[in-house]
Amino acid sequence: MLTEETRPLLDAAGASKQGLFSCKSAKSVFYWMASVVLIIATCSIIVYWYSSVGSATNGSNHKLVEGSDISAYVLSATTLVVDKYLDDEISGTFVVGDSKYNWKSMITDVSEAIHFESFSITHNHDKEDTITYVLPTKTVVVSSEIEIDDETRIAIEQFLTTEHSEHFVQFSVKLGSLGYIGSECNLVRNIHQAGKWMLKSMTEENQLRLQSAYLQEEVRRANDVISASRELGHWPKDIEEMMGTKSLSTSILSATSRSLLGNCVMESKCDNECFGMCGQGCDCWSWVCGDCDCWMGCYQHDAYCSCDCMLAYCCLNIFWVECDGSDECLW
Repeated sequence: MLTEETRPLLDAAGASKQGLFSCKSAKSVFYWMASVVLIIATCSIIVYWYSSVGSATNGSNHKLVEGSDISAYVLSATTLVVDKYLDDEISGTFVVGDSKYNWKSMITDVSEAIHFESFSITHNHDKEDTITYVLPTKTVVVSSEIEIDDETRIAIEQFLTTEHSEHFVQFSVKLGSLGYIGSECNLVRNIHQAGKWMLKSMTEENQLRLQSAYLQEEVRRANDVISASRELGHWPKDIEEMMGTKSLSTSILSATSRSLLGNCVMESKCDNECFGMCGQGCDCWSWVCGDCDCWMGCYQHDAYCSCDCMLAYCCLNIFWVECDGSDECLW
């Protein structure tokens, strides 16, 4: 297929065939050579195009429009770049204020891990089932076999009061708003589940500060972009196209909301009015599983986090949570 970039090559070829050759044989040679050059140039352009937009494309081929205002619609003061998006790794950079984070989510035969510059979370399942948190001040290892001790609890709670955890929550929101949906890629899902867990695990004071300051509005905006993309069938090219959709999302739902695409029924239990929704309470994070319905994976995770404890092993371990509920925390 000819693109706007290849059309000038055709025009140039057309001009050359008239001015440089006059005999029929020379023209034939020229046509053959021009065709070869055109094919090579077209293939090179296609390869370059795929490599350049690959970092802005999610699992459903939602192409983000470079430089469009839709990319700045959510958390406009931040910048997120995806440099690599492979089956076993997604990585890039995230800039918020004066802080720049190199981030990565990866999977190997024996572990899954999230790295965010100053800290990392790793699920090791080659020998003993453990979660390792490398925090800015301390490394803690949480095992399914051993109850968490006070020293580990204090270290994690202190980490959740730092800007590193706050920035990671923003990172998840931004990544989701750019079309990287957890239900379409396990590497992305791990990031969003970790961000969701961090927000839910913060102290009530920190949660209220974040929500009232800006986060609730940014979450609503992210949900709007994702809802619009579902209606359009592609990622919105700009804010005007997004606003033209009929059913922008609602980030605040109730336990009586009808599930359209999820695979469970939302409940109100264990002090969680939206038990089974992926998000903080009834503030939906639609980028975790694709919408604001009840999802069995989030329902199962809520059973450990809401009904037990945010520092329970199966709540701390976010790597096992599949949107459809097909995995289990403990085997």
